[in-house]
Formats: sequence, C-alpha cells, structure tokens
Amino acid sequence: MILATVLLSQSKPSFELPEMNDKKIHRSADIWRSDVSVIVFWNTHCNECIDALKELYQLQNDFRKAQIPVITVNFDLREDLDYAREVAEESPYLVLRDDGSEIAKQWGAHIYSFSAYVLGRDGEVFEQFLESKEGVAAEILESALTYKERKPNFPKMPSFPKIPVPENSRITIFGMGRARYQRVITDEPEFHGPYGEPLTKGGDLKYYFTPRLEIDVTDNSNVGIMFRASNIPSSSILGAPDYFTNYYMSPYINYTKGITSFTAGFYRTNISPFVFYRWSEKDNPPGSGGSEGGCRVCDGLPGGISADNLEDLTPDIGLEGFQLRLNPENYPQNLFYARTLNPDGYCTRYRQHILGLSSTADIWNTKLSANALAIIEDVGNCDRYMGGAGEYRQNLTLGLSSETELLHWLKLNAEYAHAYNEYLIPDTLAPPKRFKNGDAVEAGIFADLELKGLQLKPDLAYLYLTDNFDNPYKALSYRTGYKGIRARGEFIWQERIGALLFYKSLTPVESTDTLSSDITSIGSGLYIDCKKYPIFLGLYYSLDKTAEERDVYTIDISYKPEKTLFLSLNIQHIQTRIDGKTEKGLSASVTTGIDF
Repeated sequence: MILATVLLSQSKPSFELPEMNDKKIHRSADIWRSDVSVIVFWNTHCNECIDALKELYQLQNDFRKAQIPVITVNFDLREDLDYAREVAEESPYLVLRDDGSEIAKQWGAHIYSFSAYVLGRDGEVFEQFLESKEGVAAEILESALTYKERKPNFPKMPSFPKIPVPENSRITIFGMGRARYQRVITDEPEFHGPYGEPLTKGGDLKYYFTPRLEIDVTDNSNVGIMFRASNIPSSSILGAPDYFTNYYMSPYINYTKGITSFTAGFYRTNISPFVFYRWSEKDNPPGSGGSEGGCRVCDGLPGGISADNLEDLTPDIGLEGFQLRLNPENYPQNLFYARTLNPDGYCTRYRQHILGLSSTADIWNTKLSANALAIIEDVGNCDRYMGGAGEYRQNLTLGLSSETELLHWLKLNAEYAHAYNEYLIPDTLAPPKRFKNGDAVEAGIFADLELKGLQLKPDLAYLYLTDNFDNPYKALSYRTGYKGIRARGEFIWQERIGALLFYKSLTPVESTDTLSSDITSIGSGLYIDCKKYPIFLGLYYSLDKTAEERDVYTIDISYKPEKTLFLSLNIQHIQTRIDGKTEKGLSASVTTGIDF
C-alpha cells in the first residue's frame, strides 16, 4: 500500500548531513533552492525499501529532464553500513548519511520502511509517501511533476528575477527580503500591540533585505558575506534575533571535513530553551511568531523583540565568532564563542563574551544533552543592572535535557538548568560582590496520534523558574520567578483544517517581590489550508492576563503563488484593560516577502 498525504504549509526541520563516504557536508537550505525536490529516507532492514529505491534509480532520466533533484538519506545502524554502501554505490543520486537516525526521527520517517517527501523551495512538504510497494517511484515522480507544473487559477505575481550565475559556478547567491506596511487605527493617546509593545497611530512602511554571497574555495571550504539593507534602525535589529558588529554586513568562512565542521565569522545556533534559545513556538499562543514577533512578555527585557523587526523568529540566535561542530555517530558536539557589542547609541564600552557547549548522546530511545553557557559582561557606563551600579557580571548556566521515545507516538521530555551569577557592585551601600543562583525546570509529555484522518498532537508541561534564574539567553517567553502548567494541542483533519488550543497558568514562586501577580494566557485558533490553491486562512484569539488584561483577535490570510514569494494580510483588534481603564485599537498590516 502507498500511504500519501498532502501537507501544504508544513515545513520539515533543516539539516546538515555528510555524504555516504563521510566527506562533504550538505545543507538542506542548498537543496531547497529548487522549486521542487525529493528526499528519500531508507535503510536495508526492509527488502521492499531496496526494491522501491532501485525503481527510483530507473527514473533518473525523468527526474533529470524535469530538473528535480533527488536526495536519498541512509540511516542504517553502523554494523549494517557495508551492505548500505553497496546499495548506495548503484545510486545515480546524491546519498547522505544520517548517523543515529536523528534527522529521520525529526522528519517522522518510518524506521522499517521507505519514506519519501516531495518538497518545495523552502522545505514545505507537498506530499509524503510513508510505505513502499511496486510502483511507488512512479507515484513520486508524478507527484513531483504535478507540483513542478502547478499553476493556480489566480493572477500570478511576478517572479523574482534570477541572478545570472554560470553553470557549475562556485558562486552562490541566496537570501531573503521582507516588506511590511502597517497602519494603526485608535482613538487612544497611547496604544500597545499584542506583545505589549508601544504602537504609533498612523501608517508605517518597513523593509529588510539580506542577500548572501557565498564562494566555494575548495570542496571542503567556502567563504561568504551576508549584506543587510533596511530602513529599520539598527537599535531595533541588534539582538533580535541576531547579534553582529556591523549593521550593513557580516562575513564568514566555513570548513567541513568528515565529521568536523568549523565556522568563523557569522553563524546561527541554539542549545536548549533554558540555556541558549531565541523563541519557542510551543511556549507561545497560536498565531504568534513569524515576522509578526513572538514574545508576549519581552518588551523592555534584554534581547527583547522589537515590533519593527521583520526577521522570522526561530530557535537560533545569530552571532559573530567561531563555531566548531563534531558529528560522530550518536554523539554530536557543538562548541562556540562570540562577542557582542552594545546596541547602537545605548551606551559605550559595553562588551559581552559568550562561550557555549552542548554535548549530546543518543542512547537507545533517549536523547541526552549536557549543556553549558558562560557569559562575561563588561557593562561600562550602561545603567542595565542593579539600579545602574553594576560594573560587570559573570554568568554560568549549566543544564541537562532529555527526550525519550516511549512509543512511536509518545515522548517524554525534561530539562533542568542552574544559573550562577556574580556581580561587582562598586557603590558603598552594598558589598563589593553579590551572588545570585537560580534553578529552572521543565517536564512534559507529547503525543502524535492519527485516527482515521484526524491527527492529534497534545502537549502538556510543568514549568518552574526561581527568581534568581538570571540567564539573558533563555527563550524569551519563559518567565523567571514563576511556576505552573502549560497545555497545548493541535488537531488536524484531512491535512486541510486545523484547530489550535493553548493554556498557560503561572503563579509567583516564593519571592520578596510583592508586585508579582498571577499570569494566565489562553489561546485558540482555526485555520484552513487549501490543497489545490496556495492560500492559508487563520483565525485566532488570545487572552493575556497579568496586572493588565489584553484580548487580541487576529485574522491572517496568506497567499503564496510561488515557492519564493508570499503575500499576507494580518488584521488584529486589540483591547487592553489596566486599572479599570480600557484602550482599544486596530492594527492592520500587509507583508510581502521573497526567499531566493
């Protein structure tokens, strides 16, 4: 039987994997530059899988003529590699190696079956095939050709002109661009957005364009530079979500050989929500994130997201320094260093040194990680800490995390972190040094079930962060000094209609801060994802209740006629109640973007 499902607007996780001979590393971002591509996960434990793979080999000319790249990913155990290499030697396609099956698990590939995905330019899944039988290769080709030639019955937006690059050139040009016109309508003298950010009455146009030029120096190394062109002030971009020293460009160099990958200059990385993370989708209500922001409590906090920033939010944080990655089977390691500067015009002589380390082991059905982050700050004349008296701060955060697969549809995850903070206080009213140590805990259970066309994804977690857990690089929506529960659920019918529910209830832990109040966040959403036409419609409601109470009603309509282009309309009615006073307003924005 062939199991095929259409999954428009759902993207798979990105990856970096070596070739079967363990030499060159390939990135999913490079593969997804094609309008349509095919990725196949396979192992040698299934004879039908090998038969299906060889059928795919026979169609190589059809895929080549249609200019549809096919990439196969092997995730056999190391003791079965000899036979896997024999099969791979016959392949006319690129064969990558997924040691430890980590990427295969993230993609939902079946362990003892043949799993194929027809993808769009940005990793969006058009169709997936999760079982094999005779004829499956022809089905995959037909699906890929269908989406390659798909022309919706809508006025077609002009395609972005391709930059001429000679065939077989070592030069690659890619990047992204965003432009948003936002109009705020309100009768209030002051008005705040859905994340508490102040909004200005009237209309405003912002744009952000980041082309990247990359040159392959050798088979194992390349150099590149990311340019920035924007009318957004640097103070709104720095630190949200990228930290860099030059507003206009960031150079970098990459070197990869075998299991080793080294980057100097600009790079993006993350560790875990409590140690080093930008934004967590599961900790935010439906409808948040993307180019509209994503942190409902970060306004005014270190690393807060500005309402002007148009970069899509991901777990990654952008840095400048160096990063060393080692990817032995089942034991990936990540070491990085970076230095950040002060936001433009904020203060002078501010420097921050960051050193991060993550060590992971995949044992049986459990992924274990030991994480560390060290921060040394020279605050200079910045009035950021301890009422302006802070001269410098040293922070060390240590964490442990685990994810256990109990069943193929049920997972347990847990994270614990401890933060050590040392402050030098030069004023005469306090000791020369102060210390703050705090803990953070998250424990949760997640399920992914399918019942006759209905997909259920419930997620329940317990959170506990003490007052003194002072790590500025934890995920922004996690509240220090609070404990409570978070429940999230997604229900998808026939891959077209989805419902989202979110609930988070937090209470202050024991604290001397008498101003702390309970926090309740409720969210719900309904979306329709058209299969035939590239249209997405979402309706969302959220309630945030702290010392103030904020209701947000959102309509989101997106149109994506090309894999490289999109156009979206976002309308929000926002009502905030503070001390018996109510402020109301409407925010409407049109956003267009391109990924090339």
